[in-house]
Amino acid sequence: LGGGERGECGQRGERGEHRERGEWRERRERRERPVTLVELLDMLPSWEEMVGALRDGFERSLGGVWEAGVLSDAEAVLAEGLERRYRSREWTWRR
Repeated sequence: LGGGERGECGQRGERGEHRERGEWRERRERRERPVTLVELLDMLPSWEEMVGALRDGFERSLGGVWEAGVLSDAEAVLAEGLERRYRSREWTWRR
């Protein structure tokens, strides 16, 4: 997050340096509890930065051009169920 041009999706610390993937892996392996974005990134990205980073990652991984849109009724029902699942304490604290 915090990139500039579209497609730039690197994470930056307080001084703007990019974090290396090995550092992320090391943090993930040693943590004993869920963490927040602020703990991982040393800053809180804006909503727009998070949406852009997710979109760019999906485009690179899955191809195509991802654009904002409106959910269909079926998608909205599915999203509500997924939100309940992933927002639960059981999901957050699973091992």
